[in-house]
Amino acid sequence: MNIVWFYICVSLYFLACVLHLVICFKEDEKWRRITKGLCMGFLGVAFIFYAPNKPIIYASIFLGLLGDLLLLKKKNQFYLGLGAWSFACMHGLNIYLITNALSYAIPWYVFALALFFLVLLIAYGKLTKKNVHPIVRKGALGYFYLLLFSAVMAGMLMVDNFQTSTLLIFLGYVVFLISDSTLVTFNYIHSVKRKDFYVMLTYLTAQTLIYFGLLLL
Repeated sequence: MNIVWFYICVSLYFLACVLHLVICFKEDEKWRRITKGLCMGFLGVAFIFYAPNKPIIYASIFLGLLGDLLLLKKKNQFYLGLGAWSFACMHGLNIYLITNALSYAIPWYVFALALFFLVLLIAYGKLTKKNVHPIVRKGALGYFYLLLFSAVMAGMLMVDNFQTSTLLIFLGYVVFLISDSTLVTFNYIHSVKRKDFYVMLTYLTAQTLIYFGLLLL
């Protein structure tokens, strides 16, 4: 553990978040694209300094960073699909960390619930337009499936062992669901001014809550 560099990188992380949000508020597309990757990049490096023996946590962060960078080319369906898969893998690693922190084996009804969500998503996938690239459709389904399952598991962990860390993780996933709902609404239903600001504000809040919660487990 290198606590000095941890605090330096965490400070840079929060500064990068503030800078990026200001740029999003001003709707400066050029600098929004340039600064987007700095946030999760600094967070990942900070966690390497603090917990080098917990590679799954910072691997998850860097998958989120990869997703952020791929979504900069969201008009390209192939990159959009890869970005969705990157975020899906990020949530998959978080699920692993959360389930390992439970004090009991996962009961059967959790798997039944997961299967139910999977069936719903498969049914939805068959209704999607044929002009959607397969990697986008499958990536989006996998992503939303793992996001919902992550939120469920975070809630179970909080009930199982209520403390600051588990509360942060659960709240993070609640905000993550709000962030993605905002993203879908603004991009596909009704666009608003400064939409990137609102999406990134909730996204960065969610990521901060989740990862500091996981670090404290």
